[in-house]
Amino acid sequence: MAFEPNAEVLPYLSRNLSMLPCPTLMIGHAVGNINGAGRMVRPDVDQSDHARFLALDPEGSIRVITIDSLGLAGDIILKIDVEGGEYTVIEGALETIRQAPRCVISLEAHPVVAERTGRDPAEPLRLLNSIRPFRFVVTGSVTRWELTSLDQPLFPSGAPTEVLNVVASAVV
Repeated sequence: MAFEPNAEVLPYLSRNLSMLPCPTLMIGHAVGNINGAGRMVRPDVDQSDHARFLALDPEGSIRVITIDSLGLAGDIILKIDVEGGEYTVIEGALETIRQAPRCVISLEAHPVVAERTGRDPAEPLRLLNSIRPFRFVVTGSVTRWELTSLDQPLFPSGAPTEVLNVVASAVV
């Protein structure tokens, strides 16, 4: 299952999904912590389509749904790349994550996005750990480590400014 709110991208996503060796479902909506509407916003620091993020807006043209509203059951794998909205996506998936026998979640942690939102990428990780225990592996361009404490920010001041990927695996 893949979610994509940008209608211009849907043909490319459809083509990519069709090449996978498993059944897929494409949903042309955004995901968050509400069922409602929103619009895509470009941040001042990056006007590219890749940097756009969701802003909730009752008058917006993009439908927003929660993952929990889909009533999914069973094992889940989520790749969340929503330019700072990771926390809200997880809020909207709490029950799905809680009930999944096996659960893997991949998140992107971008220092520029963290600065824009004022939310350190460790916050969604703390939320995940409040649902159930997770193991976190962080990778950068040349580094890889297991995150053993969520007490500190992922991007402390003076830290490298590279984009990180975090894979969260539910401890079974």
